[in-house]
Formats: sequence, C-alpha cells, structure tokens
Amino acid sequence: MSDWPVGLSTGCFHQQSIFDCLETMGRGGFNIIEICSYPVHLAYHDHDMVMRAARQVEELGMEAYSFHAPFADHIDISSRDSECRRRALTEVLQAAEAAATFQVRYFVIHPGWTVEDIFRTTKSILETRPISATRLLQTKIAREKRSAPSSGASADFTRAAMIESK
Repeated sequence: MSDWPVGLSTGCFHQQSIFDCLETMGRGGFNIIEICSYPVHLAYHDHDMVMRAARQVEELGMEAYSFHAPFADHIDISSRDSECRRRALTEVLQAAEAAATFQVRYFVIHPGWTVEDIFRTTKSILETRPISATRLLQTKIAREKRSAPSSGASADFTRAAMIESK
C-alpha cells in the first residue's frame, strides 16, 4: 500500500450493505472513503448501525473523509413546496448526525435536481442565511460530538455552523 491517500466512495457499492464492501475497499488500497447514505447501503437513521460501521472503518485503518447526504426527488432542500423542504431538511440533518459519528471532514449535499434549483437555493442561502437550520445543525452535531470519540471533525462542523450563523 502507498502512503499517498487514495479515496473511493462507498456509493460504488450502494446496492449492498456498507459492511459488505469496506474490507474489499481496504484491501484495494483505498485509505480514505466517502460514506454513501443510500438506505440499502447504510441506514443512517439507525444509530447502532452507524456506530458499527464507523468502528469498522476505523478498525480497517481507513478514514471516513466525507459523507454524502441523501438526495432524491422527495429529499430536495430546494423544493418550492414548504413541506417537502421541511422533510428534506429533517433527512439532511439526520444524515449530518451520522456524518458526525463517522467524524468526517466534509458533508456533501445537493441543493436541488436542476441547475435552476441549485442557483435558486444558493441565492436563497446567501440572501437569507438560514440561521434556524444552521443552529439546529450546530446543536445536533455538538450533541453527537459529546458522545463520540474526539478527533476534531465534529468540532469542525460546529465551527462551520457557528460561522454560518453569524
């Protein structure tokens, strides 16, 4: 194996359990990974499963570098439908809790499905700075940080959320 970090997304194996691909990825020389949140792959709502997966990543000597938040037509934080946006935010925040358990450096989100969605959402975020959502995310991640082994990743999330809320 090389000292050069080579990463791969577990999303390459999104149709199977994360537990069925981690060893294969490690043997393949991948030492940093992105965690995919596809429900068949990782039930990110199941805290025990997330904890087991995080432990396995650590035991295999890999780093969960990023976590890819869920996205789908029904998980769209840019939806014009307020109820859809509310449900999407709930899903994304639940995924952020899982990301904090893995102590990732980056949390990847999709603000919409189309270029128009992405521009509209980005403009809205820049104009309104959604403080309540940011503070909720900060609170959830801070809570997760207190219960997870410390590596600084959760603190990075909290610092980013605090900067965004100013």
